[in-house]
Amino acid sequence: MGPGDGVVVMGAGPIGCLHTRLARARGAAAVFLVEPNPDRLARAAQLVGPDAAIDASAADPVAEVLRLTDDVGADVVITAVAAGQAQEQAVRMAARSGRISFFGGLPKDAPIIGCDSNLVHYRELSIVGANGSAPRHNKRALELIAAGEVAVRDLITHRLGLDGVLEAIETIRSGAAIKVTIEQ
Repeated sequence: MGPGDGVVVMGAGPIGCLHTRLARARGAAAVFLVEPNPDRLARAAQLVGPDAAIDASAADPVAEVLRLTDDVGADVVITAVAAGQAQEQAVRMAARSGRISFFGGLPKDAPIIGCDSNLVHYRELSIVGANGSAPRHNKRALELIAAGEVAVRDLITHRLGLDGVLEAIETIRSGAAIKVTIEQ
């Protein structure tokens, strides 16, 4: 993603929040955040400030992205969530020559999605997977964080002791947190 791009980030967890901030740091023209948990979406939107926060439990995210982009679609779509439906929607909301990153992998027991290959073909979409990082990626990420271009500290919304592990798991499961750390 880069200057002038319209970006959709699907998933308002820590990785989605980081992608939203990275899109801003790289000069995206507009950033939309999509999440089906309204509480998590509200919390994340307050922290990372997308141009639009799309509640996927209340509205069709594809229709919303098309509405917000005057039926053009997004230049870049990042699925920062382990959901096949998000990957399918990414293909449908991408603009002509759009780039899609399947950043979140799918569960091993449900790795297959439906993909309209005519959309990929006629819109000339590029779909890439993202897994792991090289030392140069880690170096660049640390540079962005150290320079203050991508803030991270406030994404840890809950800090619990070791005795709070069960509470941490429930907090994550409920969507009440962005990132929970266990500290001793």
